[in-house]
Amino acid sequence: MVNEVIVDTNALMLPFQSKLRIEDELQRLLGSYVILVPESVIHELENLSRGNSDAMAALKYAKKFKVIETDLSGDYSIFDLAIKKKCIVLTNDRILIERLKKNGIKVIRPRGEKRLDFA
Repeated sequence: MVNEVIVDTNALMLPFQSKLRIEDELQRLLGSYVILVPESVIHELENLSRGNSDAMAALKYAKKFKVIETDLSGDYSIFDLAIKKKCIVLTNDRILIERLKKNGIKVIRPRGEKRLDFA
């Protein structure tokens, strides 16, 4: 079984802000996986990338994964997709993590500079 992992904006910026190797860490935690990027995250990165080199790099990185259409924006789109698709979510957003966990969704978050772990 392939694990589907939804990533948010801050997760996509981790490789450029702290050199965290998302793909290697997901491989270590999950084995096989597919990264899903909500369309709203692409839009958020496009807005942030004006004058922000980390966001610009994250946008380019995000486009190599499967982009999923969504009618919602921000954390609402991530939450909605996670519930509908029963996906794991990679985020460092405390409020989103609490909300996801209350609804039975598995969450992966950064631990230190170079590591991911289940929340």
